[in-house]
Parts: sequence; structure tokens; C-alpha cells
Amino acid sequence: MLDFEIGDVVKTANNRTGTVKYIGAVEGKTETWVGLELDGPEGKNNGTVQGVEYFECKPLHGIFTKLSDITQLISAVAAPKTPSKPPTRPGTRPVPGARPAATSRARPGSIGAPKSPTKPPARTPSGGVSKPALQARQSFSQARSPAVGGRPPSRPPSQTSRPTSVVAAKQPPPPSAPVKRASIGSTTLGGVRTARKPSGSVSSTVSTTRPGPSASVSSAATARTPKDPAAQALETRLRQLEKQNGEQNVTIQELMPFKAKAEKNEALAKKISEKFKDAHTELQEAKRAASIATAELEKAQEEFEISLENTILDKETAEAERDEFQDQTEMLRATIEELELDKQIYEEQAEASMVLDEDMSEEEAQGIHLRRLQMENKKLRAAIIDFRDIHHEREAETKRLRLELEQTIEASESRAKECVELNAKIVQHEDTITTLREQVDANHEWEEILEDVTQRANNLEERNMRQTLEIKELEMVNEVSTETISEYVEFTNDLQAESSQRETELAEMTRDLEQERISNSQKDATLAKYSDAFAEFQNQLQDQDMQQLMSEEKAQGMTDKFNKMMDLHRTMQADRAKDTAKTIDNELTKLSEKEAREELQVLKYYLPENSGEYIHSSLRIYFRAKKIAFKANMIASILTTMDPLTNEGPEKVLTNVYRYDTMYHLEYIRSHGEHFVSAITHCTLEQYRNTVSEYEDISVVETTIERTLDSLKRDDVNMKDLSGSIRGTNKIMRNMTSISQRISNARPDNELVLHTSLLRSSLERIRASFDAVKQYTQLVAEFEPESEDRLDALVERLRKPQTAALECIALVTKMSQALATLQGDDLYPQFPSGVQEVADLSESISAYADKAYEFVGQIITFDPNNQDDETPSVEIDELTMTVNTALKLFAPKDVEDLFRDVKSTVAHWNEYASVLNNTAEIERLPAPWIVRAQEIEASKKHAIDSEKKLQHLTTEHQATLIQIREREEIIDTKELEIEHLRAKHKEAVSKAENMEKLQQELQEAKTDLASYKREIEQQKEDMEELRNRAENAHLAPSSAPPSSPQENAATLAPVEKATKEEDISGSFAAFVQALRQENTWLRQREHRKAFAHIGDVLPPLRKRPDERVKQEKATELLDMAWSLYGPAEALPVTHKVGKKGMGVFEGGAYTHIFDPEVMDVDDLCFVDLEPVVEGLDDLLKGMMM
Repeated sequence: MLDFEIGDVVKTANNRTGTVKYIGAVEGKTETWVGLELDGPEGKNNGTVQGVEYFECKPLHGIFTKLSDITQLISAVAAPKTPSKPPTRPGTRPVPGARPAATSRARPGSIGAPKSPTKPPARTPSGGVSKPALQARQSFSQARSPAVGGRPPSRPPSQTSRPTSVVAAKQPPPPSAPVKRASIGSTTLGGVRTARKPSGSVSSTVSTTRPGPSASVSSAATARTPKDPAAQALETRLRQLEKQNGEQNVTIQELMPFKAKAEKNEALAKKISEKFKDAHTELQEAKRAASIATAELEKAQEEFEISLENTILDKETAEAERDEFQDQTEMLRATIEELELDKQIYEEQAEASMVLDEDMSEEEAQGIHLRRLQMENKKLRAAIIDFRDIHHEREAETKRLRLELEQTIEASESRAKECVELNAKIVQHEDTITTLREQVDANHEWEEILEDVTQRANNLEERNMRQTLEIKELEMVNEVSTETISEYVEFTNDLQAESSQRETELAEMTRDLEQERISNSQKDATLAKYSDAFAEFQNQLQDQDMQQLMSEEKAQGMTDKFNKMMDLHRTMQADRAKDTAKTIDNELTKLSEKEAREELQVLKYYLPENSGEYIHSSLRIYFRAKKIAFKANMIASILTTMDPLTNEGPEKVLTNVYRYDTMYHLEYIRSHGEHFVSAITHCTLEQYRNTVSEYEDISVVETTIERTLDSLKRDDVNMKDLSGSIRGTNKIMRNMTSISQRISNARPDNELVLHTSLLRSSLERIRASFDAVKQYTQLVAEFEPESEDRLDALVERLRKPQTAALECIALVTKMSQALATLQGDDLYPQFPSGVQEVADLSESISAYADKAYEFVGQIITFDPNNQDDETPSVEIDELTMTVNTALKLFAPKDVEDLFRDVKSTVAHWNEYASVLNNTAEIERLPAPWIVRAQEIEASKKHAIDSEKKLQHLTTEHQATLIQIREREEIIDTKELEIEHLRAKHKEAVSKAENMEKLQQELQEAKTDLASYKREIEQQKEDMEELRNRAENAHLAPSSAPPSSPQENAATLAPVEKATKEEDISGSFAAFVQALRQENTWLRQREHRKAFAHIGDVLPPLRKRPDERVKQEKATELLDMAWSLYGPAEALPVTHKVGKKGMGVFEGGAYTHIFDPEVMDVDDLCFVDLEPVVEGLDDLLKGMMM
């Protein structure tokens, strides 16, 4: 922070330079503010804020800024050396005029400014009535700075220092900072007082302390009765100190309750902090428990998802296996059907093959018959083996499917139980999580309450500290000595004298200003005379140049006279520039005053929260747009009255063209600026806030206008460059017009005023263009007697559009006045086509105005940059042709018809607007800052009401919470019962579904088993039928008489059939069983490794009792033995056979047809007879028992 004092020259953050006049607090503000006196009228006040005068300065030369905004110390004022003052008597008062000059200069400009933020001092000629001592002490304590290094640093208002006398200097300084107390006065009394530097804050205290009535009475008594002046002064000082002490004691007593309250709040804050530490600990534990429960829940959910996926996969696998088994069943059924068809085919073939030819010999017939039997035997054996294998495989498959189904059912039941348990855990964890979340939310609320209470406790502590500092300051004020009081009185007298002196200076300055105004008016009149004289002189010079009749002496005289006139012209030009600069400054000062008043009125409604928001807010854009419109209007008015100081001729005409073009664009900028100001005054709050981002380019327009004003002040204006610059600025302003038009869609009156103003500007530009062409034509046309009529006709042709434009301008001006009158009455005309009709006409005339500017550029070919270029001379025919060509490009139709249409249209609008029935009322919305102020007020009221409602609702909430907890306990109990019953219900439903599913599968298995049994029974019946046929054929009578070969041949077929029936004995079944065992043993030997580990692959199957199997095998083997070796009848026929034929029965020896040698079949010696032996043992044991 910079170290400065009153009287120093400093620089602020916004590049303003001024002299420090005041340091301290300001009415309504808590920070430390610095009062500056600026060099020019760039400020906001004259040292007075809200009726309180802090220092004196010229109007608009004073400004208040924050202490932190001071960025640079430019120059510092050194402490003046005060000469010693001879001792004066206590009762006498020094004469103001007799004081030394150094003393009066050393006193700062804010000596007479009161520092009290609430009550300004009342000045009276005779000293007046003194203020209360408490007010003086408060003002004195607001600014007290220690003098370290010869310059007191700036302090906040709470840290104050005070001046001390010789008696008070013996007291030690406070331990916080070494304070070197300085006296107020700048003179010494009696050679004992030291030189003291004045302080702005102390001087304000001096200004508020006046001698009271008691002092006046005592002075009168002293004058009447001879008393000791020292005793009188001591008595006065004693009474004043007693009064101050009593007031300070009262103040201390008033502040003691606040101190006790602060201590109580501090103790309460400590208790609350301790209380909420436990709540914070519980909150942390609850958070940890919640995180653990959440992790467990996530883990359980993952496990449940994995189990569910496994169950779904098992289910899909079982369904796939079931489909596969169904396909296999279908295949087996198809195989059975094929076998049945083969069996039928074989039977038909066997029946067909029984027929033998008559020419066939007996041996051949017997061989054929034997081969057929062997083939039939093999086929039957293969079929029986296939049927047995199919039956065993189906039984094994059925058992395996049944076991797998049982396992699947058991697994499904276990998975269902696990799912129920997981659902119960999920519900339990969700309840736990909900409870923990509620606890976390409650703990968060407690934390917020704790933070609020802590903040309040801190605020109370800060307030307690401030009150303690104020108490200390009040205690320090008790140490004020009589010397300081007398110096205050002396300072008051000096300030009165200085005030009277400044009033005299102000009156003198007012008189000087009035005289300067009179002299400026006289100079303006003189300037006009000299301008006329200068024009006449230029005409005379031209005439003299044309005649060439003056001599050298006359030429020298004329040269001297011309030089004098040029000097006078320069002087007049400088005076005109000064007058223009003063006019601009005065207008800007008026604008600043008006803006300050309006801004003050706006800020009364709404004050932004911080300075940054205020600087970059929409309010600043509003004032900037208003300032742009005002400055553009002012520049246009200055350019209207400005006479270009150029030679008469085409250069002046071209300069006027640029000037009127600049005025046209300035009029556009002014119209758009006023339209934006009017639109933002009655827009919505949201639109008002969005103007900051939408009007970012307004700074470019403002910069161009400011630069133009500076050029006018310096009288350094180039009309051509100025026209191009203002034209570009107008383009930027037109781009922003759409935004303001969107804002003011609900305000047609503003749109009508805007387009009417633009229409008038365009017509004025067209009139100026034709006027410039007319002047140029008169200047450059060659004057010949025979072409005078044509020149007059051309000039008259150019004068007619100018006259028509003037008539249109008059009508448009009348319309503008009518619109302004209606707008003042809150009305606007409702045209049949609305505002768009006026807007279209304005845009079309604006386009014609641009073409008119191009029309002038095509005709005026003078180059002002060419110094050698003289006034051109153009023939009237060429000039007429050029004008006609340019007019065709400017307006395809007649210009007079265009202006006639405009005139009729505007006249119709005037008549239409004059009828009251054709008008509508304007709906005026309140300003956005008023709306914002209303919102703030409503929010404050709502906050107060909400706080009251919150307290009421808190009480009701506590009672409701108790009831809710009781009901929640009941609900939890009921929910537990409901969950228990729901789990039982789910378990029963799942069991019922599983039972139905198993019953369906069991019914399907039973159906398949019945079909398989039917097929087996059918096959058994077929086998039994075959066996019966074989037995019947074997037991049939075979004895017959010998017959001849013919008879043998005739009876070959019946003999063959009888032989077949005889050969198939009753032991065929035993033989088939032996074949089955052989097949089984071969398969076991071939697939030994697979059968060794079949227990690990397939689930254990239920086995039939081995005893019954062994007994059956033993019975079958005995039947086979008895059938093979038992007694049998001999064959009736005797014949010889070949090597592979049947044996001849000679001597009655019997040979069985199924002997291995005879049947050519495999031996049965390799059959495993161990089970048969065990079965025989069991059978014999049973028979013996």
C-alpha cells in the first residue's frame, strides 16, 4: 500500500491524477476513502457527498476513490518549516490577516471540511454553538495516523492515532505499533510547542469543535472582573474534561452489555463446536460403514449374476441334450421301422425261396435249403443282437436321463434357494444403504448448521474485537489536553477566515467568467466581420489578378494588407477553435452533470454488488450509448455551423459534400443511439442483462466519436478522412441495430421515431447532394452569352429536386413533431401496414441517398490534393451530358416523381396520425433497474417470511419426525413379516413349478417306456412265433415210404419245409442267448478301457441283483445242454452228403443238426462260464434245500 498524505499528488487505477484532500470514512461506506481534487472537470462532485461536505473544490473537480485504487504517488508535499510564534495571551484571539503566509499555505485544503459522516458543522459568524463532545471524539477517532519517517501511513478507520500534548507525551505508546503523536497546529506557542503536521481527519474534528456558551460567559466575566487567566483556563479545561469523562463512562456502560453478549456467544460457539465434533465423528463412521455395505452389496450382486449366468448355461445345456436325445429317439424309431420292413422283405423272400425246381437233384436242393437256413440264421442272430443292443442302450439312456434330470432338479432347487437368499440380502443391504444415506444427509445438515454457527461465532468475535478497539479509542480520547482544544478553536477561526476568502475568490471568478463570455461574444461578432472582410478581400484579389492593373507599390501594399488579413484570419481561426473547444467542454460538462444525476437516481433503485460488475454492467452500456448519441448530435451541430476555411471554388464544394456526408452518418448514429436508449429503458430484465454481450463493439463507436471531438478541439479536421471514419462507425452501429430492434419489438412508437428520423436524414443528404452539384455547375461552366439559357435550364433542373427535397423534409419534420407529441401522451399511430411501411420507405430513400452521393462523385472531378489544379472550365454541353448520365444511374425514373410519391405518402401519414381513433396506447414497462430493485425487495421479504415459516416448519418437522419414526418401526416389522411370507410363497411356487415340470417329464418318460415295451413285446411275440414254428417243424412226423425219384422230386418242397421245421429245435432260444453272451463278451474285451472308467463318466446306474442274472444264465445253459444232448427221434430219410452237407443216419446213431461241424458255426468254448458256475451253485443249493 502506498504511503501518502493530504496534499500529495497521486494517480488512480483509471489514470486520473489529483491532489489528496481527504482520507477517511464516507457516509454509508465502511471502507477508507480518499478525496481527490482533479485538475480538470472530470470528477463527479465538489467535495460533497449526500449533503456532507468533506472538502472544498470547484464543481466537477472532486472525486472519491477507494484507498486500494491509488496506484502511484507522483509528488509529495514536504512538511513546512513553521517559524516560532511569540507567546500570546490566552484570552486574545489572533487576527487572521496577521498570520504568516507559510502557516496558511501549510494547512491543507480540507481543513475546513467536516469529518463527521452524519452531521455537518453549522458555521456562525461569532463562533456558534459547539457540537457535543462525543461527536467530536468520534470524528477525531476516525482518522489518526502515526508519523513514521515524516509521513503518516494510511490506516483503516479502526486503527486510529491521536495528537498528544506535552503532558500526554509521557505516556508509553500502545504495544501494537510505535505511534509518534503529532500536534494539529502548524505554529508554536510560547516556544515550548513542537512543529506538528496537520491531519485531515484531525482538522475535521477541529471544525466540529467550537467554543460553547460557557466559554463565552467566562470570557465576559473575565472582561468584567480581574481574574487570573490561567486559573480560568484550568477551570474551563476541568469542566470540559469532566463532561467528556462522564460521556465516555456512559458510552462504556452502553458497550458493556455488548461485551458480555460477545463473551456469551463465544462460550456458546465453543460448546457447539464440541457438540458437533461427536456428530462429525459419527458421520465419518457412518460413511465408512456405508462404503463397506456398498462394497458387500456389489460383491453379492456380482456373485448372484455369476450364479444366474451358470444356471442359465446349465439350463441351455440340458435343453440342448434333451433335443439331442429326441433326435436320437426319432432315429431309433426310423431304424425300427426299417428293420420291420427288412423283416417283412426277408419273410417274403424266404417264402418265395421255398419253391425249388423239379429238375434239381436232392443234394442240390438240400444244399440250397441248408444255405438258406444258414443265411436266415445269421440274419436272425444279427437282428436279435441289434434288438438287444438297442434295448440296453435305451434303458441305459433312460436311466442316465432320469439321473441327470434328478440332478438338474436338485441343482435348480439349490439355485432357487440361493437366489431367494441373495434377494433377501439385496433388500437388507438396500435398507441399510438407505438408512446410511439418510444418516449422511442428516450429518451434512449438521455440518452446515455447525459452519453457520461457527461463522456467526467468528462474526461475534470480530464484532467484539471492534468494540474492544472502540472502547480503547474512547479511553484514549480522555487524554486530550487543553492545548489541543485551544488549537481546535484557533483552527476554527482560521477556517472561517479561509472560507470568507474563498467566497470572495469565487465571486471574482464568477465576474471574470461573465466578462469572458462577453468578450467571446464580441470576438464572435468580430470574427464574422473579419470573415466577410476576408471574403471581400479574396474577391478583390481575384478581380485585380484578372485586370492586372496594379503597380509594384500597390502590389506591395496589397501584399502587406493581405499578410495582415491572413494574420487576422489565423487569429480568428484560433479564437474560433478555442470557442469550439469551450463549447464542447461546456456541453460535455452539462452531459456529465445530467448523467450523474440520472445515474444517482438509478443507483437509488439498484446498486451493483461490486465495482467490477458496475463498470462492465448493462447500465454502463446504457450511459455510453446515451453519451454517443449526445456527442454525435453535438458534432453534427458544430459541423452545421462550421464554415470551411478554404478557397471559394470546387474545393469548398467538395468539402461541403464530405461535411454533409459526415453529418448524415452522425445523424444515423444519433438516431440508433437514442433508439437503443429508449429500448433499454423499457425492456425486460433478461434483455437488459444480455446487452453486455450483444453490444461489445460499442467501444469502437465511442472511441471514434471521442477522436472526432478531439480533432474539433484542435481545429485539425480533414473532412474526407472524417467522412470515411464516421461511415465505418455507422456500419458498426447499423449492425447493432437489429439487436435493439429485437429488444423494442413491443414498442412500435420507438420504431416509428427511428425510421422517421432516418428518413429525414436521407432526404437532407439528397438535398445537399443536388445543392453541391448545382454549385459545382455554376462554378465550372464556361460563361458564354449564347449558352446562358442552357446553363439556366440546367441549374433550374438541379434546383427542382432540391426544392422538392426541402418540401419533403418539412413534411417529415412535421410528422416527427406529431409523433413526439403523441409519444408524450403515451400514444402512437397504428398505420394499416404497421411500422414496416415506414421502414421500407426509409430504407428505399436511404438507398437513393447513397446513390446521390455516388452521383455527386461522378460529376465533381476536382482533386484537392493537386496544388497546380485550378478551377476547371467545362463546356455546357459536356456538363449537361455528364449530369444526364449521372441522373440515369442515380434514379431510373424521374426524380420529381420520386419526391412527389414521398410527399404524398408522408402527407397521408400526417393526416392518418392526426386522427385520434387511429392511435393506440403505449404499454410502458418499468425500467429494468426498478424491476431489479423490486425483485431484491421481494426477495428480502420472502427471505424474512421464509425464515419465519422455516422456524414454524422446523417445530412441526420435529414432531412429525417422532411420529414418522414410530410408524417406521411398525412398518419395518410388517415388512419383515411380509418378506418372510413372500419368501415362503416364492419357494412354494418354485417347488410347484419344478414338480409340474418333473411330472411332465416323467409322463413323457413313461410314454416312451410304454412304447418301448410295446415294441419289445411285439418283437418277443415275433420271436416266439418263429420259435413255435421251428418247434412245430421239428416235432412233425417224418416217416414216409420210399418213393421213386419222381415222387421225391414231387415232394421236394414239402420235405424241405418239414426239414426246416425239424431242424429248428426247442433249444434255439438257448442258442440265441449264447450268442448274446458271446457278443457281450466280445464287446467287453474290445472296449475294456472304456468300460474300466465308465463309472467316472456316467452316473452310477441301478443294477439288477446279480443272483437272478446268474441263475437265468445257468438255466439257459442247462436248457441248451439238455436240448443238444437229449434223446431225439432219428431222421426218416437216408442220404449221402458232401463235405458240407448233413450226415447220413446209419446204424441209428443220432447227430444233432446244430453241431459245430454240421452247422459250420463258431465254437462256444470262449464264452465266460464263471457267472454260470456261480448261478449253478446257487441253483443246486436251492434245490438241495
